[in-house]
Amino acid sequence: MPQIDANSPDRKRLADHARQVHPLSWKLLIGFLILGLACGGLYAYAHFTKPAPRSVASTPAGASGLLGARDTTEEPSTSTTDSWAGWTGAKGSTLGFGFVGGFVVGFIFRAFLKLMTLVTVVIVGGLMALSHYHILNIDLTHAQDVVQSNAEWLTDQATRLKDVVIAHLPSSTGGAAGAFFGLRRR
Repeated sequence: MPQIDANSPDRKRLADHARQVHPLSWKLLIGFLILGLACGGLYAYAHFTKPAPRSVASTPAGASGLLGARDTTEEPSTSTTDSWAGWTGAKGSTLGFGFVGGFVVGFIFRAFLKLMTLVTVVIVGGLMALSHYHILNIDLTHAQDVVQSNAEWLTDQATRLKDVVIAHLPSSTGGAAGAFFGLRRR
């Protein structure tokens, strides 16, 4: 496996790319990372300090209770997110780590955007040229028929996607904001 030394062109390009990120974006990344770690710790604290369920002894109906016929049932366990610390920890860590994940995706996407755009243009342009000169026949009528016949299914899937996005709104919001700041230049 080839080694990348400190003076290699690949390493310099990545460092140049990192320098192009706005300083506010780096500050936000560090802030949301700290938020995610702090709220994750708060959630762990709430989880490990919640009270253990108590056993409640009860005598079944029709039993005298003399021969150890006691039934022990447990109280329903409380969730970690029932407390203030658990709820805040869960929501804060979701928002913080969602932002960090979105930032990383945006940063990587912007780093390779030019290359991927060039590759896509060359491939699509090549296919269009081959179709124009009748070397390759690209017939999209079958694709149009399939899309029209499955329009109801597509509408149902879009509705489900909307419901999933709304259910995961804190993570989606943090991820979208992180992607915005990861894609942003100086």
